[in-house]
Amino acid sequence: MRDIAKIAGVTMGSIYQYFPNKCAIVAELTTAYLDDNTRKNQEILSDQPKSLIEWSHTTVKLLNRYYDLGRKDPVASDIWLGYATDKEMQTIDANDT
Repeated sequence: MRDIAKIAGVTMGSIYQYFPNKCAIVAELTTAYLDDNTRKNQEILSDQPKSLIEWSHTTVKLLNRYYDLGRKDPVASDIWLGYATDKEMQTIDANDT
């Protein structure tokens, strides 16, 4: 928590006003990433495909976006790794799904 406060440029007391522990911070990051992901998926799906070919192109776009996110964004990768062992994060994801 000390490192997080230092990087954020705030006191540890300020961090604890909003987050009781590191897991709560990771859960909040997870929620933010899921919300952003949902918005981006909705953008891709806003032009509803009208044929099987269009659906396959849309599916490829979605899969490529997930792949690029995990490959290019280290925070997303860390969240996914944390997800594998954290029940709260699994619940957040299940609720989002």
